[in-house]
Amino acid sequence: MAMKLNDGEEILIQCQGNNIKSFMNVQQGTYYLTNQRFIFARASKGVRFWAAPIHGFLEGWDVEFAFPYTEFSALQVGKHGFAKKYVIQTLAGVSYNVQVQKKDEWLDTLRQALVQYSGGHVMDDGAGGFYVAR
Repeated sequence: MAMKLNDGEEILIQCQGNNIKSFMNVQQGTYYLTNQRFIFARASKGVRFWAAPIHGFLEGWDVEFAFPYTEFSALQVGKHGFAKKYVIQTLAGVSYNVQVQKKDEWLDTLRQALVQYSGGHVMDDGAGGFYVAR
């Protein structure tokens, strides 16, 4: 599915990152935080096939997953090898393992978006993550 912004939707921040499906299955793409949704998009299939070594540096437009902030439940800090990852959980019980560049800026923007658009209160979990209390 090609990325398309909804009416009135604006990108707050975008950054390159990984969607970790398993230890060996890591998808490179772009994370978008908008004023409405959390989005992960990959480079087009053609780019992933023909320019595999560089597709992680290109802006992603094929949406892998997206959900509104009202569906956001929690963010927990975890490990993927020696690197830090974030486990995003939705109210539906779906989890996404995320690694992003510009971590501090991205986390600050995500917190602000959740405060403003989730319909709940953002609470620290005491372990570096947070959850939305509704």
